[in-house]
Amino acid sequence: MLNIYLLFKIQKGNKMKNILALLIFLATASSFAQTSTYSKEEEKMILYVNNGWAFARKYDSLQNVKPVLDSCWKFLKKYPHSFAKPNIFSYMLEMTVLITKDLSKINPLIDSVMHYDQLPVTKERIGEILITRNLDITNGRELLNEAYPKLTVQYHIYNYHMLMAKSDIRLGNYSFAKSNYEKALHIDSTRAEAWYEYLSYLKMRE
Repeated sequence: MLNIYLLFKIQKGNKMKNILALLIFLATASSFAQTSTYSKEEEKMILYVNNGWAFARKYDSLQNVKPVLDSCWKFLKKYPHSFAKPNIFSYMLEMTVLITKDLSKINPLIDSVMHYDQLPVTKERIGEILITRNLDITNGRELLNEAYPKLTVQYHIYNYHMLMAKSDIRLGNYSFAKSNYEKALHIDSTRAEAWYEYLSYLKMRE
């Protein structure tokens, strides 16, 4: 009887915790919905910034990036609670790293993106930026390792090992780099770029 009573109490306690968590979530969502703004201008801004980022990435030019970034800051000043804010910060980060290695400008944007989006693929993308652009390898690896346990798509897992291998080489961890390349190729052996990097690495080690 005591075991049945305890089981009932535990189940009841868990149910109350779930209800409480749901109420907190609904209150947060309701608060966000009430404070967020939406307009056609805000909607168009996402398309504008997306196109600006794509153009900037293609030409990798300060001349093309800066006007878009300036427009983003003006937009955020005009619509501080815009529904588009998370997207705008993401595009701003992608554009900013094209034109500067100054972490005092990059890190606040990373913090802003992470404030709105804690998804593992977002962490992986930020880690990728920090590693491939040689901005902050240590922080990049930390974000990758935070994301890795929750990655489910084959490409993202493959990409994790490729990025870790790149960072391993820069840190002088050559045996780990070899292992990560091999893990990436085991996941997807059809990728020419992975074979090229791996074989180039082996040649370098000789």
